[in-house]
Amino acid sequence: MEAGDQVDVQVRHSLARCRTIVDSDVESIWTKFRLCRSFRLIQQFEQRSPLRRRDLEEGADMTLGNHQAMAR
Repeated sequence: MEAGDQVDVQVRHSLARCRTIVDSDVESIWTKFRLCRSFRLIQQFEQRSPLRRRDLEEGADMTLGNHQAMAR
């Protein structure tokens, strides 16, 4: 008695003997992945941008002067 998942396959039916044509959608999958990833990065940046704006200092609180000419 054989298991139900065993199939009788003969060697003359192998794919290695002929040129197989495989129609793949690799490019479209990568394009979708890149678009989704770009959209996700934009959303993450928009969510983090208010936190970054809060850390900026006002221009009036900064001291004026040429700091490159300071003595070492």
